[in-house]
Amino acid sequence: MADPEEMASILNRAALLETQFGRLHVAEILCHDQISWVARRVIPEHGTGYAYLGFQPWINLARLDKIRGKTDQALYRIPLSRNCPDRPIPVAHGITLHPIKSMI
Repeated sequence: MADPEEMASILNRAALLETQFGRLHVAEILCHDQISWVARRVIPEHGTGYAYLGFQPWINLARLDKIRGKTDQALYRIPLSRNCPDRPIPVAHGITLHPIKSMI
């Protein structure tokens, strides 16, 4: 497997380009695919220390929600937001984000 950080960077840039070209559905697919790749391949092969590679595409999904006018959904995706529920948010494939205040 290629270097996970390099591959994640490439996928993030690809999603950004798709967004800039107005192909939001393709950018969304790339983000979901990256989260799946991190959960199914990167973590099992390289350890949980690489779980952070799944956070950028999750944030990008929130950005896509905002672009589409789905502000509430965008805020829901980001547990650091004051508007976020006080509970863990399942992302995908066993990856869960926890509100930062619950971690302090």
